[in-house]
Amino acid sequence: MLSFLSGIIETKSINPNRCVVNVGGIGFMVFVSHFSWTSIETGSQSKLHTALHISQEMVKIYGFTHVWELNFFELLSSVKGIGPRSAMALIDGLSPKQIVQAIAEGSEDTLAKAQGIGKKTAERIIFELKPKLIELENLIPRSASGLGLENEDLGKFAEARNILSSLGYSQTETEKAIQANSHLGASNGNMEEMLKACLTWLSVN
Repeated sequence: MLSFLSGIIETKSINPNRCVVNVGGIGFMVFVSHFSWTSIETGSQSKLHTALHISQEMVKIYGFTHVWELNFFELLSSVKGIGPRSAMALIDGLSPKQIVQAIAEGSEDTLAKAQGIGKKTAERIIFELKPKLIELENLIPRSASGLGLENEDLGKFAEARNILSSLGYSQTETEKAIQANSHLGASNGNMEEMLKACLTWLSVN
């Protein structure tokens, strides 16, 4: 069982978010959540907590900078018919707090906002994980200190991050721009308006 990888981050890529970790001269391709992707830097020494998934087509490694995020991912993956890709889509599309709240309230619409998650899949997630709400809640960090945005915002701006990164902005530039303009997306949910504000902010900073 592969529990973690510790090594130098050789490369980072998006769509899907992934990196290559050099461990003793061996490069491991690791698919990471966007939150973890923004937490690592190319050329830096990093430790990723990992889950190994083996299918008929290939072997994939999923990695996270925090144990709590790995545990959250594994609990979502345990739902019948929910594979690691869907679990990762949920983590990238919604914050842990939003996922827990949606399950508690039986909100299929909220879960279906994540890419690739349909209504039937959302219903299955709610049905199987509602009895495990306490376990899910206990996985969420008590404090968002050091995590950048507040817990409820961790997954909210994934699309904006990907767009800014694809335009060539660095991780640091992207996160600063989003934090400076996050109130726009939070107040009215207009991602286009917030993205334009981020680009304007980046052009003068």
